[in-house]
Amino acid sequence: MKFNKYIFQKELKIELRNNISLYLITPTVISLIILLPLLSQNKFFIDNELFLILELLFLLIFSTLFSIRRKFEIKKIKRELNFAQISFKNYFYSKLFSEIIIFFPQVLIFLIIFSALTNSTINTNIFIIFITVFLYIFNIVISNLYFQIFTNFSNSFVQMVLILPIYIGFIMIISPIWLGVAPQLTMIYFMLLTGTTFLNYSFVNYFVLKS
Repeated sequence: MKFNKYIFQKELKIELRNNISLYLITPTVISLIILLPLLSQNKFFIDNELFLILELLFLLIFSTLFSIRRKFEIKKIKRELNFAQISFKNYFYSKLFSEIIIFFPQVLIFLIIFSALTNSTINTNIFIIFITVFLYIFNIVISNLYFQIFTNFSNSFVQMVLILPIYIGFIMIISPIWLGVAPQLTMIYFMLLTGTTFLNYSFVNYFVLKS
């Protein structure tokens, strides 16, 4: 797996210049979180589990907005790759890495702010939280790149309809871990998430090598 630093730098510059994620999606979701305690009227009547469910729901919305934030022009990208003599495999994994680097800090900031504003905590240790967040983001990004590159669905609404059930599936895997189940069940769900990640990566990697 090769990494091209120039592609990574280009992606970061586009992200910052267009203000389409760091300065748009994050404040939007945070604004919803700020309204949440006001709408609930009294925090003491809201269970911590309910706030965790809402946190997972906001994370789902956040991930969907991030995935459809930018239109991917595959024909233009291929022309640029041919001109720069960069392989598609090199581009794909550089793009994957840059998307993870862009999205991962935003999710961490989102989780911290949500916990601070709602005075709620995830019912597992910090190591498990960090790993599950990373695996979730990896699956979100690689699934989004698959639909962006290897399918002909260019309409953002259609893409959202297609990827939303997949994202819900990942949320359903991590939700028992965050809500707090028996340690044995936590390990089972953690292994399920890990296995799904490897399966998802292998599936997309097949199309990358085929291209």
